[in-house]
Amino acid sequence: MDASAPAAPVASPTPGAGESDSIPSAPPLEAVANATDESTSSSIDVKARADGVADAEAGGAPWPTRVWRSVSGALAGAVAPHGRGADAPTDKVAGPSPSSATTSTPDVRDGGDGNEGAPPAYRAADALPPWLRTTGRRLSVALTAVSTSLTFISPLLCIGAGVWALHEPDLFTSTITARWVEVWLALLMLSMGLTLSLSDVWGALRRPWLVALSLSLEYGLAPLTAFTLGHIFRLRRTLRVGLTLMGSVNGGQASNLCTYIARGDTAISVFMTLTSSLLATGAIPLLSRIYLSGLVKVDSAGLARSTATFVLAPVAAGVTAKAVVGPIVTAAEPLLPLVGIAALVIITLGTTAGAAAQIKALWTSAIAPVVLFHATGFGFGYGLARAVLRTGHPVATAVAFEAGFKSPALSWVLARRHFEDPAVQTASAVSILVLAPMALGAAVAFRVGFKTNVPDDSAADGDAADSGGAADSADGLPAVPPLVAAPPAAVAVPPPTGADGKVVVCMGAH
Repeated sequence: MDASAPAAPVASPTPGAGESDSIPSAPPLEAVANATDESTSSSIDVKARADGVADAEAGGAPWPTRVWRSVSGALAGAVAPHGRGADAPTDKVAGPSPSSATTSTPDVRDGGDGNEGAPPAYRAADALPPWLRTTGRRLSVALTAVSTSLTFISPLLCIGAGVWALHEPDLFTSTITARWVEVWLALLMLSMGLTLSLSDVWGALRRPWLVALSLSLEYGLAPLTAFTLGHIFRLRRTLRVGLTLMGSVNGGQASNLCTYIARGDTAISVFMTLTSSLLATGAIPLLSRIYLSGLVKVDSAGLARSTATFVLAPVAAGVTAKAVVGPIVTAAEPLLPLVGIAALVIITLGTTAGAAAQIKALWTSAIAPVVLFHATGFGFGYGLARAVLRTGHPVATAVAFEAGFKSPALSWVLARRHFEDPAVQTASAVSILVLAPMALGAAVAFRVGFKTNVPDDSAADGDAADSGGAADSADGLPAVPPLVAAPPAAVAVPPPTGADGKVVVCMGAH
């Protein structure tokens, strides 16, 4: 063919019967523009609804309320553990955006704004100087790291404090009086309430199987076991009363920490502890009347008042404070574990020193039934969950620690306030000494002995996951030690979450 010949014109394809399917026509430019506008306006509407709720609520509130919300939000943002910018919650989808080629998200560390997706509390912190925001966040991270480390050695601190107080009781009886023990017990329960919300309380009470399990273990198996052991060992009347009283109180919050160490379901443990605490005001006087009326005179009304004072009222106050001044409570969360550890040590020192004479005199009689009481709870709780409820290892571990753990500090306070003979306090004081090493040993045994456990495959565990089972972290452990308030995003351990996606943390000890 001649190269100089003009090229034949290329015929443009005409839409035929088959060609219209294989070569789609381009959409009109107007349709593309309309779709882009609709998508943009939709995302703006979602963002406005998410970020403008607090502003809309505050706009119609009286001016003192608006000022209070601004100040509390600024304080929370100043010392809040979570960073903003890249670390803050956002409604943006991962991946390149249409404007990513020309713009980048500003970073607060580089002086940018970086708070488009941040909660109102963090946006309010922009009113504070940058150096104050930076200092507050660094302090929060440092406090969380320290409290996390202290939490893991808290059982050892408890053992050391108990041995010290037992050998040098006069050193603490004059400084840590019974009144101080009561105050720190109330602070311990208050710190538990500050880590909870109204939705957490409702989430614990609206699960019938969880409430039934807590009732059957905490207020069914435990007091019956204590009462039976008292008769088997033929304990003297005062020791029998003290042991049965300890079996009738609610569960101890340190069970959450041991559940975490043992690779158990921390969310189930937290909910069971919360449920037993909420039911304690009515259950403890009723069980004392049933089991102890034939042995001693029981002041049921006084027991109810004391339980409400040291358990129900502090928890309710903490939950209320979290609902009313949530930003301030969130800002103070790194301090809550330190309060719990201090309460743990002070309560151990005060109770052991106060009952040192009774412990030394009745040690040989009380040690065996107290140890068997807790061991029976651990073993029976695990066996019941596995054989009857057919749960997997994580849920069964949580049930085991809830069944074996009690609050000996509360039973010690009740024994001191409502029973005349000081020997009634002996069982609780001995429990404070032996429960920490027993629980720590059981947690390590569960963790080492069940390394090759397969994941839960039962329906009960599926329900537990729906009810807030903690997700495992990268190293196979549950999310976070529940004795500690939720750590900041900088810590490479995510906090356990409930069914509503909120952090579920229960802090405290004994």
